[in-house]
Amino acid sequence: MKKSLAIFAATLGASVFSFSSTVSADTVAVPLGQQGNTTVETPRRGLNKPQVEQRYGSPNDKVPAVGEPPISRWVYSDYTVYFDTDYVVHSVRHPSK
Repeated sequence: MKKSLAIFAATLGASVFSFSSTVSADTVAVPLGQQGNTTVETPRRGLNKPQVEQRYGSPNDKVPAVGEPPISRWVYSDYTVYFDTDYVVHSVRHPSK
């Protein structure tokens, strides 16, 4: 009886271990056409507004600053540039259409 109980316990333990160690994952594939235009160079962090305008031209729209610290944004055709006061903090590419 002890031997059959030990075999049962070992079999149960092995099956629980193999069940709990199974891992699965999903892969999300985003087609290149939907990832935004990755060939467009955007202003880097730390540039000031005059530098951005000199290097990248005038934006399509200048959205006034809001909040504290004052965050403003300049909207170009392919990306938007976010400024903290007068300095770039982030540039975000627009999704492809």
